[in-house]
Formats: sequence, structure tokens, C-alpha cells
Amino acid sequence: MFSSSPIPFYLVLVNGYLFLLMYIGRGQDQKSGWLVPDWQYLLLGIVGGGLGGLLGQYMFNQKKDKLRYKISFILGTILSVLLLLSTFDR
Repeated sequence: MFSSSPIPFYLVLVNGYLFLLMYIGRGQDQKSGWLVPDWQYLLLGIVGGGLGGLLGQYMFNQKKDKLRYKISFILGTILSVLLLLSTFDR
């Protein structure tokens, strides 16, 4: 089904990390403590963590109203799908 490519493993890691980062960021935002820098959310979203970002947006009600996050996460999700499709053996 999948080749021996590391792409699926990478996508699971980056999506899980962004999801976790959004959870941590939400907790810090409520405590008015240290905040996760915006560039980290945006970068991780673009490099394939879009699905984790989109899930984090809706589960933790964070960054939902900011267009740049939606665009970053949607582009990252599209990239993830394209990368996964490229790993299928033909």
C-alpha cells in the first residue's frame, strides 16, 4: 500500500506537534503566560501540519478568526494530501 517512504511518519509528527502546540498555546493564553510565537503556527501549518492546525483551531477555539492561519493550515493540508498521494505504490 505505502512505499517505504518516511513521508507518512513525518506528516503524523508535524500534525501532532502543531495540534499539541495549539493546545499548549491555548492554555498559556488563558493564564496570560508565555505565548507561542505566531510564526511557529504558520510555519508548521505550511510544511504539512495543516490538518493538526485546523483541528486545533476548532477544538481549542484558537486563531479561528485570523485569515492568515486559515490560509496556512489549508495550504498545509493540501500539501499533506499531495505528499501522501505520492507515496502510494502504483
